Amino acid sequence: YNAKEKTFFYLSNEGDPTCAYVCKVDMKGKKVRLSKEKGMNSATFSSDAQYYINIFSNSDTPDIVTLNDDNGKTLKTIESNEELKK
Repeated sequence: YNAKEKTFFYLSNEGDPTCAYVCKVDMKGKKVRLSKEKGMNSATFSSDAQYYINIFSNSDTPDIVTLNDDNGKTLKTIESNEELKK
């Protein structure tokens, strides 16, 4: 929960059981999907929920670890595992 912006964060499959997306919803019920790529996402939020570490993968992509802001913008790629994609 981001108290400053009054938003809650959650994971949703958005109707696709092979996916998990990072999403947020505000107090008025406006929902926003933060993760864009189709696949599995796992988010660990900072204590104030302004940043999160996301681990993304799918059947064609090994784990990609990124630092993101609370709007889903990727601030830094921590691990891309590019060598495993070859």
